[in-house]
Amino acid sequence: MKFLHLIISFFSRTINIIGVVGLLVCLSASYISPENFGLIAVLGFVFPIFVALNLLFVLIWILRKRWFFMVSFIALVLSAAQIVQLIGFRKSQVNSEPNIKIMSYNVRNFDLYNWSENKQAQDKIFETIEEENPDIICFQEFYSDTSENFNTIKRLKKLGYKHYFFVRELVLRNTDEWGIATFSKLPILSSNKILKEDESNSYKRFPYKGISTDVSFQDKQIRIFNVHLQSIHFGKNEYQVIEDLKGKEIKENAVKKMLRKLRNAFQKRAVQTRIFQLILNEQNQPYVICGDLNDLPNSYTYNILAKNMNDAFLQNNIGIGQTFNRIPLLRIDYILTTKDFKTSDCRVIKNPISDHYPIVTKVGF
Repeated sequence: MKFLHLIISFFSRTINIIGVVGLLVCLSASYISPENFGLIAVLGFVFPIFVALNLLFVLIWILRKRWFFMVSFIALVLSAAQIVQLIGFRKSQVNSEPNIKIMSYNVRNFDLYNWSENKQAQDKIFETIEEENPDIICFQEFYSDTSENFNTIKRLKKLGYKHYFFVRELVLRNTDEWGIATFSKLPILSSNKILKEDESNSYKRFPYKGISTDVSFQDKQIRIFNVHLQSIHFGKNEYQVIEDLKGKEIKENAVKKMLRKLRNAFQKRAVQTRIFQLILNEQNQPYVICGDLNDLPNSYTYNILAKNMNDAFLQNNIGIGQTFNRIPLLRIDYILTTKDFKTSDCRVIKNPISDHYPIVTKVGF
């Protein structure tokens, strides 16, 4: 009986140590650039699993009145900076001071390619915009048709968004326009293109992954960055692989293809993040970053861009704040502000039309 107890104790401590090592290894995904180690960022996806495992061991050892709980406890303390970026612990604030309401929304081209229902989908997206009535909207994957068929610019102007900056990544048939856009009820003082791709897309274009627009608020000029960092470009096959991971038989080639897409996206985002950080270092006025970063709160991208910034979601919410509706628990869309601002009433709006949920917050000095 004593021998069995020793065996159980040995294996439980061994699994605990493996869990601690796994947690610390996953922690490296926040600090090591994927530029040279492409797949290290994948560790960020399993980081929450190791956090939960170590929390479980802390509880077990405390209940058993064993000092060994300190092993996991110390590892969790070392990981605390990244853990608090995953989960919000604050209730939404109500700010009575003057503020502007900002929305960041990857609308996936207003569901353009779902031809049978695209008009209804467009209407539902506009219903959300009308209901929230933000002062500024940062759109990623924006689409408009200059004809009367699908003219989203015209519809937005009717809602009061008379000022906008639209960088067209692609124009077909002289009417169909795709790109990234910021719309504002406040006059736009100046605008600029940033983060131009160094590799052409399938249409031989070199699109911009971000734009900036300046507006005036409370006699101060503030800059709104709207960015859409490198997408993974998962298709139906990759999402099927994710479903198969839940228990069905998976194909090795499909997994390898998915990992290649992940690696390429991680590496491109690392480059974009480095260039964007250089741009941010040159700023001498208050600014807000809105956008689809395509990366987790414990990623290298987030760790670089959110440093010394306020995360509107974390300041106003309790929970994880999923913004990508194809895979549970993923928060990859953000509104970040410099310390000049105070955010309030930040919410993720569960409109399922796009593959991203919009995020909205109020920003004031």
